[in-house]
Amino acid sequence: MNAPHPTVSPLRQRMLEDMRMRKLAPKTQTAYIRAVRRLAAYLHRPPDTATVEDLRNFQLHLVDEGTSPTTLNATITGLKFFCEITLDRAELTAKMQPVHVPRTLPVVLSREEVARLIAAAPNLKHQTALSLAYATGLRANEVVSLKVSDIDSQQAMKAKLGLDMLPYRILGACNPPLAHQALQAAPDIGLLLPCNVTVRQASHDMVVVGFLDPQVMVGLVEGTGIKAVSDAAEERLRRVCASLGGSEAKAV
Repeated sequence: MNAPHPTVSPLRQRMLEDMRMRKLAPKTQTAYIRAVRRLAAYLHRPPDTATVEDLRNFQLHLVDEGTSPTTLNATITGLKFFCEITLDRAELTAKMQPVHVPRTLPVVLSREEVARLIAAAPNLKHQTALSLAYATGLRANEVVSLKVSDIDSQQAMKAKLGLDMLPYRILGACNPPLAHQALQAAPDIGLLLPCNVTVRQASHDMVVVGFLDPQVMVGLVEGTGIKAVSDAAEERLRRVCASLGGSEAKAV
């Protein structure tokens, strides 16, 4: 059991224990303590001596001060906990009422504004991340954790449109040394790396494997050393295609 800090009053210590018993988040505990401290400052006496009228007048005081609805409701919640749990006197907050918090619609950007926002990103990688986040509604941490192998077109079509389709997967298949050489030659080449391999079932007896022709990089990206990387990547992919036997493989 934690020993009470000598500067903490018995009343506050009891409230802290009540909150700890209920495993309230640290930020919530801080907000509740702040609410009780504001009440004590308003009363100029211990908060456990407050009456129903005192609490009603305290809410009026906060309103007259211009306290925002969100802060006002947070203060009321903290005082309700203090009165109902710590003091065991739920009747004290009978005349305290939460206020309505206006809900405003978010600003909806026009297509032109979205295009300018994405174009303002300093490089292709960041532009792609912004485009993906805006189009899918992903959070920032979800975007940075996303892998190509997370994309399952069959599942996506079923979940979002209710449509059935034959299996279709996009796989990440980068050769690390070649990818490193390409990135060293042109840091913004990420989207054009021949890392994405599609595997789809074209029919019940045919599987099609598709990949981006590495030579596309040569025409779209400037940088010494890109041609050598493209040639090496193409050679490896051609070998993979040849090893697939009866399956059809094609470069696009």
